[in-house]
Amino acid sequence: MFACEFACSWLEQALPPGHWPTPPAADEDGAIDARDPDAVFSLAHGQTGAADPPLLGIGLNYHLSPDDGQADAQDMLRSTS
Repeated sequence: MFACEFACSWLEQALPPGHWPTPPAADEDGAIDARDPDAVFSLAHGQTGAADPPLLGIGLNYHLSPDDGQADAQDMLRSTS
């Protein structure tokens, strides 16, 4: 018999809705304020990219058993706002 057990945990801190990480700028000596909550991005040489475009719709394909590779039904959900 063989067993492999492990435990994992982490702490996540979610940003408020609509906010992106803003890595702090270095001062004139090149130092970054380590107390800034987003300092980890700069310390890990992280980069932020452009925001993703808004999600305006989702296409759903339904495959019944037995699946022949063709969708048996489809739904298209689109944003009304």
